[in-house]
Amino acid sequence: MRINYLSLTAIAAISLYMTSCSQGEDVTASTTGKQTVTFLSGEKVTRTSMGGNYTDANFPFYWEKNDAIWVNATDEIASNNSETASYALFTGEITTSSPYLIRYTGTGNYSSKNNLTNKTLTTKSDANTLVIPPIQTLSIPGNTVHFGATGDCGIATAAANNVNTYGFKLRHKAAYLIIMPRWPNNTAGNYLLKSIILTTHNSNYLLSGRFGFNENGIGSPVSDTNGSCTIKVNIANGGIILPTTTDQTKSINVVIKPIGTATSTPVPLYCIYEVYDGTNTYFIEKIISDKSFPENTITPITANIETGYKHAVDNHYLDLITTNNIYYNYNQWDAPIGEPYYVSHEMADNYNGTTISNDFTTVSTTTMANKGCADCPTYNEMSWYMQNGGYWDANKIWGTGEKEKGGMWFKKKAYLFSSGIVTEKNFTRKHNNKVSTNISGNDLFIGTIEEPKDLSDNWFFLPASGSYGTNGTLRQEGAIGDYWLSTPYINNGSALRLGFAKIGITVTFNSRLLGYGLWSAK
Repeated sequence: MRINYLSLTAIAAISLYMTSCSQGEDVTASTTGKQTVTFLSGEKVTRTSMGGNYTDANFPFYWEKNDAIWVNATDEIASNNSETASYALFTGEITTSSPYLIRYTGTGNYSSKNNLTNKTLTTKSDANTLVIPPIQTLSIPGNTVHFGATGDCGIATAAANNVNTYGFKLRHKAAYLIIMPRWPNNTAGNYLLKSIILTTHNSNYLLSGRFGFNENGIGSPVSDTNGSCTIKVNIANGGIILPTTTDQTKSINVVIKPIGTATSTPVPLYCIYEVYDGTNTYFIEKIISDKSFPENTITPITANIETGYKHAVDNHYLDLITTNNIYYNYNQWDAPIGEPYYVSHEMADNYNGTTISNDFTTVSTTTMANKGCADCPTYNEMSWYMQNGGYWDANKIWGTGEKEKGGMWFKKKAYLFSSGIVTEKNFTRKHNNKVSTNISGNDLFIGTIEEPKDLSDNWFFLPASGSYGTNGTLRQEGAIGDYWLSTPYINNGSALRLGFAKIGITVTFNSRLLGYGLWSAK
C-alpha cells in the first residue's frame, strides 16, 4: 500500500527522510541512456498492523511488499519492502527526466469470460489502469493489507531531496469505508457476518470495475467493460462473529470508486449484511442516505444489524430474507453460480447459448438451464402456477427502502396438487387449456388476478424487486417483478421470464443479458 497517514478529509503532512543513492546519475545515463533514482515515501517507522482509530485525526496507511509505483506513466519500480511498513524506498532505472509524476494503482486484477465467444478478458492495474474487483475476499478484518489489490490508488509529484533522491506523498484518489457492524445481543457468538454487499443500484454511480487512470485520478471504464455499481466482500474462514459493540478491530475496510464531492447531494448506498446463525442465513439491508463518498476521504459506517433483523420480524418478511437474497439476487440468464449480474453483465455474456423448438414438450434437459437458473421453474411448471392466477399485494413490505414493498402472491405447488388443479405427474407438462403449443408474439401466457379469501400457508410471495437493464441500473422497484424461468427460447439471445405488476401476470421471452431475479418453486 501507499503512504503514511490519510486524515478523514485529506492527506496529513508527512516527514520525508533523506537517502543517498549508490550510483550517480551521470554514470548510468552515459552507459545505458537511463538513470537510477531512489524515491522515498513515508516515515521510517515500521508498523505491522492497521493501528489508529477512525475518530483520531490521522488514519494510517501502509506500504506492502508487493507494492510498486509508476514514474511518468512509463517506468514501474517495485518497493524494497519485505513486510508491511509505513515507509517505502523505490530504486530503479528511469527513462524520463524530472519532474517525476508518481502514480500508484496497486496490484488489482480481474478476469471474466464470455461464454458465447469463449473470450476471456483479464485486466490488471498498471500505469493507466485501475482495477477495483466487484467480488473480493477479506482475510483479516480491521486491517488494510488488502487495499493494494482492491483499488487503493494515488498520485504525487516527487521533490528532490538529494542527488538522485526524491521524496513524495500520495494524494489518494479512491474513497475508503470503515464498516463496523454489531449485534448487541450476540454474547453467545451465534451470529456470524459472512459478507457485505455494497451497491448504489445505479450505473451512474459505479463502485467497482476496470477504469482508466491518470494525474486526474480514476476515469471511465476501460474498453469492453461497463463497470459495476456493486461490490461484494466475502469474509474468509466462514465469517467473523459480530461484535456486541462498535469495534474497529473487526471492521470491514473497503476501497470504492468515489461518489460525488463533499458538497454534492448524497447518493444512497445500500449495505446488505449476510448473517448466519448456525441454521439460517439472513440478508439484512441498511441504507446510508445522508453521506457522500468523495475521493481522498474515509467514511466510518456503523450498523446495528440486530435492529434490521427485528424490523424484518416486526414487518413479517423474515421468511423472505432467510430464503432468498432479494436485494442482490439479479442475474443474467443461467449465469454461473457466484456470478451475479454486476459481474457478468460487463462482458455482455450470453450464457448457455442453446436453442429449442417452439413446442415445449420436446425440450431436452441438456438445453435447459444448468447453472444459476437450474432451480427456477420451467415454462410448463409456470403455466400451472398461473392457472388460477395470483394476488397483487401493494402493501407487503420486503425491505427497508421506500420503494421496497409490493409484489405477487402465488399458490404453492403442494396446494396445486392437493386442490386437484394438477397432479404431480402432470406438473412437468404444460397446461394445454391455457398455453398454445406454438408461441407467437411476445406474450406467451397471461395469468389472471384474483383476491384470495386469506393468505394462508397455501400461498407464497414474490417481491416486486424490479430488474436491471443492460445499462446496469435498477428499474421499476416496487412496481414490477421480473424472474427467470429455467427454459431458454428458440432465439439464442433470449430466455423465458415471469413478469408481474398490479395489472397482471405474464410469461414472455427476453434478452438473456438483462438482470432478473432467481427463484425456486414453492
